Amino acid sequence: EGREGLTYAAYAMLMRGTQKHSAHELAEAIEDLGATLSTGSGNNTAFARATALAGDWSEVMTLMAEVLTQPAFDEDQWHRLRPRLLASIDRSTDRWSGELNAVFREAYFGNHAWSQMAQGRREAVESFGVADLREAHGASLVASASALAVVGDVDPEVVFAQAQQLFGHLPTGVRPDAWPQPAPPVAGLKIIATEKPVAAVKLGYGPGITRDHADYPAVMVLSRVLGDFPSGWLPQELRGRDGGLAYASGAGVQVGIVPGYFAMIFNAQATTVTEALRRTVAVANRARKGAISQDDLERAKSKVLTNTFQSRQSNADLAAGLALDHLYGIEDLSGATFRKRVQSLDAKQLQAVARRTLSGTPTGVLITGTPLDEDELKAMVQ
Repeated sequence: EGREGLTYAAYAMLMRGTQKHSAHELAEAIEDLGATLSTGSGNNTAFARATALAGDWSEVMTLMAEVLTQPAFDEDQWHRLRPRLLASIDRSTDRWSGELNAVFREAYFGNHAWSQMAQGRREAVESFGVADLREAHGASLVASASALAVVGDVDPEVVFAQAQQLFGHLPTGVRPDAWPQPAPPVAGLKIIATEKPVAAVKLGYGPGITRDHADYPAVMVLSRVLGDFPSGWLPQELRGRDGGLAYASGAGVQVGIVPGYFAMIFNAQATTVTEALRRTVAVANRARKGAISQDDLERAKSKVLTNTFQSRQSNADLAAGLALDHLYGIEDLSGATFRKRVQSLDAKQLQAVARRTLSGTPTGVLITGTPLDEDELKAMVQ
């Protein structure tokens, strides 16, 4: 508390100069090589990633190591960056989806860190100084909680030797045996007034799963059965009949190093949101109790595999995926294990996962600019 967005800010600063190069010199060196180099931070991990021609990998890795391990954290650069970070936080709720996501995270995760967006809270970011950034950076960059993946036409032994030279001095640090867990979510529907013209709903079922959970492949398939447009059950119910009740709809899963949730989401006019919510809850009940057709199953499995392996086509995306998988304890270099689990999934197995995933009363948020019958809406979710 009070440090929300600190790691995000620290890693946003890394490209703004090192102890050897100014921000301009750094950008020039990368551009001269025709390479890319970026840093950032999300819900679970902070990162640096780079791409280059195969012959330039050594020089680019050296620059990446410099950015990661020798940042300047210049005061003037921080005063230039902070207003941009604050503006990004302000803009994050401009759209209905951003506002809905922000209020849902707080409703679902309570006091847990995941209740906040990765970029943090405005009040916290306003208070940070460069000393705070240095501290956050030093705490995050430890060998025991880091992974390096290199993909390309390179000699592994030569790459490994340079990696040892560049990163071998990192402090070992301590990787936690267990991460702070979210408290059980408060079930039921929370209705929040908004200035936006549409109503929007997000229902989250949990506790969810972590990324390394055995149910992960099946949950990804379930999200496609329910949420995929236009054939998913939720779009069919909300947008495929009766002239359409919603403008947008979908289903998805939040996973990471701690349990997340399975969510269904839509936005609609205030006049149709009540019926749309009733049908959304009915879709969850159908997934738990009704039969999943072979056509729906095969279509969803195909979508999951296509998207998963398309996202691994470039060397950059493959390297990022391998590094993240390693941090999560998933050693599936080719994706063969994931593919096998998806392909072998049958309708009964998926329904069993749906019963576990969609059990109990969800935690829901409804944002609306028009007064609605709150008792009726809340009763639907119970």
